[in-house]
Amino acid sequence: MKFNGDPNNALSELRNHSIDMLADVNQKHFDLIKSDKNLSIIAKMDASQSF
Repeated sequence: MKFNGDPNNALSELRNHSIDMLADVNQKHFDLIKSDKNLSIIAKMDASQSF
């Protein structure tokens, strides 16, 4: 497990396959990740959501 506090660096590592996933995506990077055919976004459920 690797921790990276810099969102720009984390995105770069994700795109060059140095890391396999990001637990939290910076909002400004969401569209970049969504448009990359090599990456997928999987939404997570949090404790504040109810059914």
